[in-house]
Amino acid sequence: AYTDVAPGVPKDVLSLDPPPLDEALVSFLLNLMGRFLNQLHVIEERSDQLSISATEHSNEAVANASKVDTHTMEYIREVYHTSGKVLYYISSSNWNSFYAKIKNAVNALAAANESSELNPPEIRILSFASLTIPKLHSILT
Repeated sequence: AYTDVAPGVPKDVLSLDPPPLDEALVSFLLNLMGRFLNQLHVIEERSDQLSISATEHSNEAVANASKVDTHTMEYIREVYHTSGKVLYYISSSNWNSFYAKIKNAVNALAAANESSELNPPEIRILSFASLTIPKLHSILT
């Protein structure tokens, strides 16, 4: 697997985390990326409330249900995916800051009763995390 990604590069070199970013920058980026993720979250939640089936999250279906132009929806999804790349880097380089953000969302989700439809938008950053087994364990415990 690692040799397919970068032939000739030792496995231990590829598994190293990147150098940490400045904490003030990380805090700013986490808040900014959270806003971008929240934008898509709100649109998709509105679409769900307007009874679009869960399998119909295409740009056109979501845009029609939430009254958003399809081209705008494409841009929103592109920003969403690019934000994910930034979040992946932050989770690799500044795990403690990333962990604090995600742990709050996991705690809010755990505190909600099962009948609640609470789905905190911050939980979405977990899908972009650079996770190892120990990191995932620390989030879930």
